[in-house]
Amino acid sequence: ADEPADVTLHPEACSKARAALAVHAVDLPVDPGAADTDVQHVRLELGVDPAAHTLAGNATLEVVAVAPVTSFRFRLHEAFTLDAVSVDGGSAAWHRLDSATVLVDLPHAVAPGASFSLAVAYHGAPPGGSGSAITFTTKNGQPLVFTVSEPWLAFTWWPVKEDNRDKLTADLLFTVPSPLTVVSNGTLLSTDDLGGGKRRFHWATRYQTAPYLICFSATAYDEFDSTWAYAGGTMPVRFYVYPADDTPAHRAAWQLSLSMLDTFSRLFGPYPFAAEKYAIYEHGGGGMEHQTATGQSSFDEMLTAHEL
Repeated sequence: ADEPADVTLHPEACSKARAALAVHAVDLPVDPGAADTDVQHVRLELGVDPAAHTLAGNATLEVVAVAPVTSFRFRLHEAFTLDAVSVDGGSAAWHRLDSATVLVDLPHAVAPGASFSLAVAYHGAPPGGSGSAITFTTKNGQPLVFTVSEPWLAFTWWPVKEDNRDKLTADLLFTVPSPLTVVSNGTLLSTDDLGGGKRRFHWATRYQTAPYLICFSATAYDEFDSTWAYAGGTMPVRFYVYPADDTPAHRAAWQLSLSMLDTFSRLFGPYPFAAEKYAIYEHGGGGMEHQTATGQSSFDEMLTAHEL
């Protein structure tokens, strides 16, 4: 707590150290109404412009009331413009409580067990620096955009109930310039050419996921695949590497994760997301154990084992 906010971390500093530093830049009070709702699912459609460093999104949260509620709070950084907010398809009144928090008035009281759908359209340039989850940069002459939201920085790129106890499933659709590939949580359902030099990647996870573990990375990747065989069947293991780093040694280093899956499953129980995948993708954020998709900045065996 006594460290200055501009302390410099070692390039290989783990995600926990980076997250601890980021906390200095964000002072978010606990949402007093967090326990009153259960967010079950998010559909996030996100347009990513690496050249302009901007996002344009539509997020729909499916919410169940746990207690009687007449309003709902979500977090989205004030750097974004809110284009529209609606509840169950109808326009809803809203106002900002602070630089991070938006309060939405529900059109009617929602009883415990009943549900509502909150849709948010927004656009803008995310904040930069240690208080942001999203990084716009380049690698080997190609755009690179990636997120590391731990512990509660998801609000700097998507509208979220920032309560990591309230897990949710997700459909995650990312539109990027055509040369880029997007990696995210869960299973890749489709890749669609939209024309105009754009394509869309639709990832989806049906596993309950804490908000800070929702992620994506977009750049020019080489991809190679493997298969992990376990007692109950097989699971795809996918690797996304910068073309300049795509060497036999680096492939072999990351493929050690297959034997690690065997060992950890024997010691701690079966890998819990086997119906979807395990992936490792190269990014610039040290290491981060996003659910079903680990981001790593090196091929070090210890880092690979740690994140898995």
